[in-house]
Amino acid sequence: MAVRRCEGNVGASIRRHPLIILLLAALLVRAVLASFFTTDYDNTYWAYVISNIDSDNGLYGLIGYCYAPVWGYILAFLGEFINHITNIVMLGGNFPDLLPIGEVLFSQHLATVTTVGFNLVMKTPLILSDLAVGYLIYVVMMDRFNDRRKALIAMSLWLFCPVTIYMSSVGVQFDTMSALLLMLTIYYVRRGRWLLTGLFFGIAALLKFFPLFGGLVLLAYIYVRTRDDEHHWQPFVQCLGAFAITVLLLMAPVICCGDFSDSIAFMTGRSGSTSMLFASLIVTLVLAVQVVATVTMLQSSKEEADDLLFLSLTLTIAAPLVLVMTPQYLIVLLPLWCMEIFLCPSVSGIALVAAVGGSLVNSLLTQSVSVMVSAAKQFGIFSVDFIRGTMEWLSLDVMGRSIGEWGYYLGERIERIGILLLILLCIVQLLHYWYCRISSSNCADSDCDES
Repeated sequence: MAVRRCEGNVGASIRRHPLIILLLAALLVRAVLASFFTTDYDNTYWAYVISNIDSDNGLYGLIGYCYAPVWGYILAFLGEFINHITNIVMLGGNFPDLLPIGEVLFSQHLATVTTVGFNLVMKTPLILSDLAVGYLIYVVMMDRFNDRRKALIAMSLWLFCPVTIYMSSVGVQFDTMSALLLMLTIYYVRRGRWLLTGLFFGIAALLKFFPLFGGLVLLAYIYVRTRDDEHHWQPFVQCLGAFAITVLLLMAPVICCGDFSDSIAFMTGRSGSTSMLFASLIVTLVLAVQVVATVTMLQSSKEEADDLLFLSLTLTIAAPLVLVMTPQYLIVLLPLWCMEIFLCPSVSGIALVAAVGGSLVNSLLTQSVSVMVSAAKQFGIFSVDFIRGTMEWLSLDVMGRSIGEWGYYLGERIERIGILLLILLCIVQLLHYWYCRISSSNCADSDCDES
């Protein structure tokens, strides 16, 4: 009886723990959306890539795959799982009544539909990554502040952020995996696990390149943490060695197949249609931010370095995002933003709402009601006429742009304003740090003179 009572108490305590409740609620929301809504273009393209790999044509044999190879390896693994463990059919067929949607609203929609089973297989690792990021946010915040309230708030901001939910459960975008790898990098570098730091950062850099912008800050943090050690060079050797070996191993198959140039095309192919002047200003901002954040970290003490790590990473990863406003790119920044929300909650919160709102508007207008197509054909719960009619309405011309394009245009600028506000807030915080440091130094000098 005593054992049963004890087990019952443990079970009740787990069910009551806010962490478990939040994770289960986040999983439920994602599971429901994942079953009924799926982007047509991207997910169908992933199915084509898997089919291309199965046909021994290689990862880059299909025109249009311009990502680094890590996502391709994941697609190949999922393809093996589908082919050998399940009876899932990837493509549900091509439907003539959907052909008109390919001509409206950005002209990238398809009449080919993926099956619900394939959709769920593709989304499962992304949803699990979402939950893992939320859990790591909680762990890191508890380690930083030992404050459950702050940890749960930061975790909730990530788990229930509309953009986070949309990208994994509807958009089938793998940026959430990039966020997970960055969080693992932060988790292990703070614990002095240099080999694992280099390993996860190497994978993160080859999944999506945005984490690379935090590289100098991470090295500066390792230097500050270890500069008083007798063998202070060893952490650099371990971290950089693990990073180099990881990158080499992941790129080796691509290099051997002669696809290296295709594998790095993503880094130069998504700069958008921005003007040269604006692009030059952003590049200057990115370089200036790198210098300021790295120098500030190098000048800090061990006690200061921990807080500066989050602030500096937020700043260095946010800066390049201003140049490219593709909605899913915001995902890699969001975990850091959620953890730094307490710096100045009012300003940071307003900026976060603007960035998330703009990104979500862009996502919804880019895909529109085409996310209902798979469920419409598989379940018959949505009307194809409604889907086609709504997309045609969004394609109506208003003053030289379609309604959808106007929404995307405004959403992009709102998102950019939010990110710029975050950058400004981070710069102010760094200036405040330098002001306090200089004031403290002047006070110390005055005391010495008086004595």
